[in-house]
Amino acid sequence: MNIVRRLGVLPAYTTYTLYNRDLASSLKRVANDPIVSRDAKYYADNIGKIKNLDEFLKDHRLYSYAMKAYGLGEMTYAAAFMKKVLESNLNDPNSFANKLKDTRYRDFAAAFDFGTIKSEKTVQTQTQQDRLVAAYHDAHKQRDDELKEETRYYNIVIDTVGHVDDIFKNTRLRNYVFKSFGIDAEAFNYKHLRDVLTSDISSADSYVNRTYKPLVEEWQAKTADLRIERAKVPSADKASLAKIDYLLGQYNKRIANAHKLFEMAAAFNFRDDGFVADGTKAQTATQKRLINETYVLSYPRLTQTGAVLNRDFFAQKMNEITDAQQLISNSRLRTMLIVAFNLRDDTDTDKKIQWALRENPDDPQSALHAEKDKGFIDLARAFNFDGEGKIAAGKTIQTAAQLSTMMTLYFSRYDDAQEAADQKTIKDYRRYIGLTKNLEDFLSAAPAAVTIRNFALKAFNISPEEVSTFKLKKVFTSDLSDPKSYVRNLKDERFVRLAKAYNFDTEGRIGSPRLAQAENEITRISRNYVLEMTRWNTASKSRETTGKQDEELAAYRQKNSKDKIKEKAKTEAAYYRQQMETLETVDQLLADRRLVDFMLVAERIDPKSVSTDYLKKIFKSDLKDPKSFANAEKDPRFRALAGSFNFDTKGNIRATASQHVQNNRGLMETRDKYVRQTLEERAGEENAGVRLALYFKRMAGGISNAYDILADNALSEFTRTALGIPAETTNSKVEMQAKMIEKKLKMRDLQEAGKVDKLIDRFLLRYEMNNSPSDPRLDLFGNGKMSISGNTLATLAQLRNARSR
Repeated sequence: MNIVRRLGVLPAYTTYTLYNRDLASSLKRVANDPIVSRDAKYYADNIGKIKNLDEFLKDHRLYSYAMKAYGLGEMTYAAAFMKKVLESNLNDPNSFANKLKDTRYRDFAAAFDFGTIKSEKTVQTQTQQDRLVAAYHDAHKQRDDELKEETRYYNIVIDTVGHVDDIFKNTRLRNYVFKSFGIDAEAFNYKHLRDVLTSDISSADSYVNRTYKPLVEEWQAKTADLRIERAKVPSADKASLAKIDYLLGQYNKRIANAHKLFEMAAAFNFRDDGFVADGTKAQTATQKRLINETYVLSYPRLTQTGAVLNRDFFAQKMNEITDAQQLISNSRLRTMLIVAFNLRDDTDTDKKIQWALRENPDDPQSALHAEKDKGFIDLARAFNFDGEGKIAAGKTIQTAAQLSTMMTLYFSRYDDAQEAADQKTIKDYRRYIGLTKNLEDFLSAAPAAVTIRNFALKAFNISPEEVSTFKLKKVFTSDLSDPKSYVRNLKDERFVRLAKAYNFDTEGRIGSPRLAQAENEITRISRNYVLEMTRWNTASKSRETTGKQDEELAAYRQKNSKDKIKEKAKTEAAYYRQQMETLETVDQLLADRRLVDFMLVAERIDPKSVSTDYLKKIFKSDLKDPKSFANAEKDPRFRALAGSFNFDTKGNIRATASQHVQNNRGLMETRDKYVRQTLEERAGEENAGVRLALYFKRMAGGISNAYDILADNALSEFTRTALGIPAETTNSKVEMQAKMIEKKLKMRDLQEAGKVDKLIDRFLLRYEMNNSPSDPRLDLFGNGKMSISGNTLATLAQLRNARSR
């Protein structure tokens, strides 16, 4: 204490304890310092205004603030050199920053985005393409599920209907009926349709017969006259032929619509007063089945539900078939035969089917076995016809086993042609989408544009008839992050998904994809993860492995070579990058533990120490609010992690149109590093050893081997002092110095806070012994004369010039 009083300073250990006991409070005091807070405010207010690298380097106040934050203050003068650092592509291992041994330069470059790691502008990324194709496939599955569910609902509810108005009152029921008979649910005449539904098709005086039978006869007569007239028109008279064809089309459409009304009337059992007769239902089982088939099979694509209806239809019809000819007379049965047995459909098909059904497939001499199309053999085996095409005596047309075999074939092939068409459509889409120049091109009438546009609409179950070019343009140029934007106001998720599938900006130009994390951040965090996973496989071979921990480490290394671990780490990095293109919300990110573990490991945070709920609070914090949960946390790594993503406080992706040269993560890290750097400088003014100790505490977690220490003069000085290694060893070869350090220090211990603190205590004790001034009373314990080594002086000089990181 006499020494302390005489010198007016505190011992290194005491000074360090005062700073470190509540480091968060110490940092807060520095951050609140008027000069520090003023510089921080200037930086925060102006870094977002910087448009390019030259502007940044010219603003000395911004530039010097950032340089000091990353421990590069002594290099502020070297603007040309730093420009090369900031222009480096960190994806390229041979770039300028990556080739520098001092990792501070790489960290500095990673804190900014001057366009060196570009998020390429593209109308659609590969991931977006793949997701759209998946949506296209899913749309068919979803449509099948809808058909199945709506049919289930209809079949239950129609049995409860007692009056025709029950159908009109139930929108879901009404739409099922209207869809089955091609009636527009948005514009219909209630009285007209009610009268149709209550018509008795067998009564000539019923509404439908009285109204439409004469009209159909009139239209049929006119079409007959038009056909006769057309035959007389010269082929060269294109205008007259086109006029007649148009009229024929219109009359045929009217006739078809009238027939649907007749079918609609026949499908129900309502009396003219709207009620059903006592003891009867609105539909019989047969009527219900017919409307089910009409509804399901009206969908342009045969779904599984439609295939099931076809199966039931086929099985029911087999009870009526007596002759092979009847199988091909019914177009629906004929199609099922061709599909089930994979037959070629041409002009000779009907003839060949009848021939095959009369042949004996078990006769090796039968001409069936010489037929190239082997499906005819399976066809013959599926039925029991004799040589005359009649059902063989004593047999049924098909046994249960034969029917089952045929249906197995049918269900394995019913959508083969559709899937082949899908593959062609997808191939065309992938070929044409890359040719799109802008939104105007995408919405044009060019055949390629129509192909890709219809594909996209179909993927989201949007009919081309329900959208105009104007509406699509408004959808694609909407700001998806704005809840009041046009597409959000539609209140239709289909159009939101459509807009998200492409990267058009608000002007209709091709922009960059909306990502949960910017490209430079994905690069940074992926690189950090790979380095973190492989860092313990780069240690010197001279290291001794003693103790259980080292034995386990040695065994692990033997089993998992560095190359294997690196390859696995790269696989995880690829997965992370891919998933960043698919994420829409924080909840999706946190639900994937593989992604969570990846980003935590990259930031040197133990995944086991962090709960999902904690991370959710961090990610949904307002990083601009100093009192928010993330900013109130002591560990700055978490708020920096949240700042590296493009999520808003609701957990959704923000618009990425206005990108700055530094994102929230870079801004917060720069601010935090500047405050820490200032704290260490001020501590150094009181006691240089304290600055060394604080610096080592900050850097210890990133040390992987002795060479990391030797590459840093301040770390080297700290380590030599703490381990009692003579200063003269600095003249030895680097390999020898590394061996000395590794012999006395286990690098893995630096990952444990308790062991780091013990090492710092040892350093402070030895530092005091090596650097205390002479005191007469120390002579009682021996010679008190000690001096600071030249290396220490050099190190301290470097520290005073803000060389520490």
